[in-house]
Amino acid sequence: MSRIQRESSGDYFASMTDLLVGVLFILIIMVAYLAFQINTEDRVPKSQFEAIKKERDALVVEVEALFKEIERLQSEIDRLLRAKKINDLEKYMALGQAKRDQIVLSTVRELRALNIDARVGRANNVVTISGGNLFASGRSDLSSQDGAMERVNALAQVLLERIQCHTISPFVETDEFMLCNPDFLFIEAVFIEGHTDNRKVLARLADGSRNNLELSARRATNTYEQMVLQIPKLVDFSNPNYEQVLSVAAYGEQRPMVENISAEGREMNRRIDIRFDMFVPNSQDALEQFVEQFQ
Repeated sequence: MSRIQRESSGDYFASMTDLLVGVLFILIIMVAYLAFQINTEDRVPKSQFEAIKKERDALVVEVEALFKEIERLQSEIDRLLRAKKINDLEKYMALGQAKRDQIVLSTVRELRALNIDARVGRANNVVTISGGNLFASGRSDLSSQDGAMERVNALAQVLLERIQCHTISPFVETDEFMLCNPDFLFIEAVFIEGHTDNRKVLARLADGSRNNLELSARRATNTYEQMVLQIPKLVDFSNPNYEQVLSVAAYGEQRPMVENISAEGREMNRRIDIRFDMFVPNSQDALEQFVEQFQ
């Protein structure tokens, strides 16, 4: 919510309260006047005194009712403001998820156009790349598979184009940033994740791996290092907390896409995932302070 919107909303609610306070002030003056009239009752007829006293009592009741109404309205204003803040934060989160899904789909589309076996993974925020395109069985070096190096280089270029406008970057001018990211939606992290099938490692592999978890970690790390070697500035992209966006994770056989009951299934599970997580402020106030940095 912009500063202008907050100020206009605040002015609207303030005007309601000010109006009631003004009416209340006038009524208090009237009560004081009537009380003065009563204090000089020996100067007025009794009938007039009784009428004034009755009117005063009625005004006192009305003043008390107005006080209660002001309290109720203030409580309602607070509730509406809190609800509006929640709605703004929820809207920001929804926009972030939509942008994340768009990044994933466009990344898959571009990789497929380059003849790289890519698809949306186990969740909407994941791009899955077949490990068969990158590594030979039991190997973690990209040189073990023909064309793997070129595929990872292409992945690095596609990733650069997808994330540079949604990170803190020294390479994007302010004017360009405002055009390509008007809602200030940022990526929290991009994880290069290694996964394997469930076939056990029976002996220490050539890269030193003793189990699937170590093998998946080396595959993810080697993919990361080649991407950074191809495009060094990938390590300069940060999230709003000024932490490096690009990182590595490994899961071994722990998160299969499908059951490991066939050669096709095991091949699908041997993969590299690119996981996109979006930045989410922890409160509406944090969101407002964050957005104000760019306005």
